Amino acid sequence: MKPIVEHEPDGIVPGLAAQPAGPIGIAGAEPLLAAEADILAHMNEEHADAVGLYATALKDTRPGPWRIVGIDPEGCDLLLEGEALRIVFAKPIATPHEAREELVRLTKEAREREV
Repeated sequence: MKPIVEHEPDGIVPGLAAQPAGPIGIAGAEPLLAAEADILAHMNEEHADAVGLYATALKDTRPGPWRIVGIDPEGCDLLLEGEALRIVFAKPIATPHEAREELVRLTKEAREREV
């Protein structure tokens, strides 16, 4: 089975804002990682409009049913029909509470840019 996101030989992940694919600091973020599936489900089921705004307002890309498919201390990954985007957080997060705060902040920022 082919992975959703493949790394190019130069370490760049296609579609993720051409950011180097390097190690993500996860030490101390065990609570966030343990809650990842619940966070993703909640965002996709209850806040799909906000996830779409992250893509259109923060990354200036096409609208559509974007889904959040990953979250880690440094950011989150969105996917639409094979197109991937990386949203980088303002600061690293380590807990579900910090994830909520950052996702709310991103939603406010996206709504401000949308106007």
